[in-house]
Amino acid sequence: MRKIIIRIVLYCYKYLSSFSINTVLHDKIYLFVFNMFSEYRFKMYPEDTHFILCFNSGVRFKVNEDIYKELAYGLPGYLACRKLRRGDTVVDCGAYVGGFTLYAAQIVGSEGKVICFEPDYESYKKLLDNIKINNFTNVIAINKGIWSCDRTLKFSTGHSSESSIVTNNVEPFNEVQVVSLDNELKRRGIEKVDFIKMDIEGAEIEAVKGCKATIDKGTNFVLHLIMLSKEKKHFGNWRVSFAA
Repeated sequence: MRKIIIRIVLYCYKYLSSFSINTVLHDKIYLFVFNMFSEYRFKMYPEDTHFILCFNSGVRFKVNEDIYKELAYGLPGYLACRKLRRGDTVVDCGAYVGGFTLYAAQIVGSEGKVICFEPDYESYKKLLDNIKINNFTNVIAINKGIWSCDRTLKFSTGHSSESSIVTNNVEPFNEVQVVSLDNELKRRGIEKVDFIKMDIEGAEIEAVKGCKATIDKGTNFVLHLIMLSKEKKHFGNWRVSFAA
């Protein structure tokens, strides 16, 4: 009966979403459905200086900004074509403070591993704290960005989920080390990856150039695409899954 109810509600949501409705209303409908029925649902609690997010599995993490909507849209999109399995090797490019990393670590278990990359040092420190909070020993956290080759690049220092590599003179910025995913995995002796999630704020094209060998081995690959209008105004987010 529960599955039938879920299908009916999701059908109604998709039907309503086909109309040109207000974005705020669209989000409210989606989040209502997500909170009630999604297998990925979680709760968020505000504390003095941060938020605590808790998955139903018991995994929890701290974050300084409200990323509830971003994660509620993100998880179902990332896993639309292929769900994670116990024993998988997962790569998280653009881990931020670990929302997807921690979810993945719980699913793949001790037989699997998660290799996550976060170039922003402040976010990386919070990522390490969140891994420690959950006592995960199957996560390898790397304080580097992903690019087409190994080098250093300018990186905006917003310390948020939207920190990004910059190619102009935007300030403030730091220099960060970036690597080709193929090169870094080879250095660490990782020959096969089952799933790559990539959400790196516009650096995806260069990053894909540097992980061709990994993808060619049959890796399931997920991109978070941010679309801009000609006036460079943000008008949409898409998470596109490519299942091998």
